[in-house]
Parts: sequence; C-alpha cells; structure tokens
Amino acid sequence: MAIISIMEKNNIIQTCTRILFLCFVFFLPFHYALTFKFGFNIKISEVCILALILLLHKEIYSKILNLNFTEKCLGIFVIWATISFIVNQFYHFTYPLSSVPQRFNAFYDSLSKLAYLIFIFVSFLISNILNSHYKNEAIRYFETGIILACLYTWYLSVVSIQEFSPYLLPGMDSFPQHSLLSFGHFIRSGTFKEGNHMGLILLVGFFIGLKHKRWLLMLACLTTILPTVSTMAIVCLLIVMALKIANVIYINKHYRWIIIPVIFLFLSMGYLLNKNEDIQLLVVQKIFPEKENTDYSKDWGAFSKAQRINYIKVAWNIFKDNPIFGVGISNYGLHFNHYNKFPETKYQKIKPYKPIVNNVYLEILSEQGLVGLLIFILFLGTIFIHQQSKNNRNIEMIGILIYFIAYPSFTLLFIYWYFSQNTFIQPISKTRLLA
Repeated sequence: MAIISIMEKNNIIQTCTRILFLCFVFFLPFHYALTFKFGFNIKISEVCILALILLLHKEIYSKILNLNFTEKCLGIFVIWATISFIVNQFYHFTYPLSSVPQRFNAFYDSLSKLAYLIFIFVSFLISNILNSHYKNEAIRYFETGIILACLYTWYLSVVSIQEFSPYLLPGMDSFPQHSLLSFGHFIRSGTFKEGNHMGLILLVGFFIGLKHKRWLLMLACLTTILPTVSTMAIVCLLIVMALKIANVIYINKHYRWIIIPVIFLFLSMGYLLNKNEDIQLLVVQKIFPEKENTDYSKDWGAFSKAQRINYIKVAWNIFKDNPIFGVGISNYGLHFNHYNKFPETKYQKIKPYKPIVNNVYLEILSEQGLVGLLIFILFLGTIFIHQQSKNNRNIEMIGILIYFIAYPSFTLLFIYWYFSQNTFIQPISKTRLLA
C-alpha cells in the first residue's frame, strides 16, 4: 500500500509539473495582459514558475550544485548584479539623483528588479530541467499561445483604426501604446506593454517555427510584425533571412546562381519601400542621418532617433564614471539628469517618464559596469557557440543579439525560455525528477 501511495504521489507531482510547465509557456505571449496586479505585475507564467519552484525545490537545489557552464555564467551575472546593488546602496554620489516616476521608491524598485532577475535565473534552470521531458509538447503549447496573441493583436489594430473601443484583456493599460501612420491611429502593443516587446516575441516565435518547421507559427508571427510596426523586428528578420540564404548557398554551392536575383529583389524592395511615407518614418528616419538643424518638435521620427542616441551617450558617460560596479540595477534613470544634454521638446512634456537606455548592452554596462557586461556576453556567447556546426549554424540567435541593441530590458521571461531552447540539456530521468 505504501508503494502504491508513493507511486500515486509521484504521478500527481508529475502531472502537476507537466500542466504548470505547459501553462507557463502557453501564457508567455501574454506577458503584459492577463496579469495579477501585485507591485510588479505578477503574470500567469510567473505564477506557474512559483508553483514549480515549490514542487521541484529539491531538483532545483540539485541542479544548482551541478550547473553547466552556461548556467554558471547566468548565475555569476546574478551574483555580480547583487554585489553592484549592495555597493551602490552605500555609495554617495556628488550630485543629486533625478526625481523620476517609480513603482515604489528608488531602493525598492532596484531591489524588486534584482529579485526578478533571480527569479529569471531559477526559471531558466527549471526550463532546462523540464525541456528534456516536455520540450516538443511545450513548443506546441507556445505555438497555440502565440497564435492566439497574434489574432488578438490584429483585433486590437483593426478595431482601434476603425475608432471603436476594443475589449482589453485584464491587466492592460486603459490606453495601450498606439502608432500614427498615414492610414490612421491604431494600437501597436498587442499583448505586451510596447510594440518593441511584442516585436521581439514574434521574432522569437518565428525563429522557433523556422527551427522546428512549424509553418503556421511562422506565418502568424511574420504577418503580425506588421501591426506592431517594430523597426528592429523587421530589420533583424531581414538580416537573419539574408544570412540563412547565404548559409544555404555556402553549404550547397550549386545554389550560387541565386545570389544575383536575391540581391536584385532586396534592392528593388528597398527602392520601392523608400518612397513610402510610413517606411520613411519607421525605418529611414530612425536609421539614416537626419538633416541639420532639424526641428524635433515637428519631426517625431528625427526626435525618436536623436533621443535614443542621447540615451546611449548618457549611458556611456555613466559607465565612464562608474566602470566597475555601475550605478546599480534599475538606477540608470536616477542619474539621467546629471548627464543629459538633450534639449527638452513637447514630446517629453506629455507625461512624466523614467528614462531607459533602450539598449540592453549599454543598460548593463551603465548599471552593472564592464564586469557585468562581460559576464552577460559570455552567457550569450556560450549559447550561441554551442549550437554552431556546419549544417546547423544558430543564425536565428544573431537576430536576437542585434535586437538587444535597441531593446529596453533584459529581464523579460520569454527571452530566457527561448535561450533555454538553445542550451545543452543533459537528459534527466523521471525518477531523478521526482526524487
């Protein structure tokens, strides 16, 4: 009877583990919506991970004692972020810190983001533990979730452009992020806080679909990049597809004849799209140099680019003055005013805001210093290099690494789940899983 009882208990734990993990990946495309508001918005995926931590605490402890090199790099990055946080609590700067909107206050905002980074590290370990059992099934659930998110994104865009009030999922802002193009004013954020966030998960979904030959997932993500109007998603997608074509030609040399028509196609598309007013606003004005003496109050595209460049300059100057420990996680905005030389415009007076670097690498460089950035790059590099072989170059991840150049955060859960798909997974027996 005792044996039966133990077997039943193990079956229950295994079933709960499977359900929670599949729910975790299913709701990743709804990171902004369907939230449980509690300080930092607690989302369904986070709730599932918290439950998995309780169920698998012994396995997580065992995993921590036997980390692979990639996991060690992420763990060391978390430790360094913690050291940087502690150092900056006791360091007194010679200038007053900026007064910016906060969730709580400067200390607890920094502490909460550090706590979330630790949470991400544990979720990364859990994904690595469970991928060996449920990876294929998890990808199917992620595909279902992201297709639903894509359909909802199109619904928001179409309804809002018709000037109707759309149904907003629980936890969303009453006025989601919009975009104004030649054909109208519409919601571009989808199920995320910003169009750029939505653009990245669509890129992730497209790459997962490409790797596992899930054509419906690829089609849904590819078409839904359009209403998010994410410049970086479009640019990164084009770069990756160009590299994929080049890789196919390199491996199969008899395909070399297609190089000229492909180049001609890209140049023709670029020429035609360059004439489009919306492409000028979304791509050309954000990438290519602006005219001299531009009036930023009248040109949103030029203002957006100039502002991002200024954020980068500020981050670099913060790093130069704080090269080892940075200024602490989530503290870039507190030091912004001291280094900011950019003239204020009417766009910045719309509502108070907390400045962010909008560049993952420079965010880490300014907040965790050079050591923190090098550790983070080593973490990314181990994932990228491990997947390289003659016939399987992890070209898709290049798109993610480029996207980080113009992305506002490194602490979104779906990014690390995607990284876990590319991490070496050592098979774990179910007996050990339930030990």
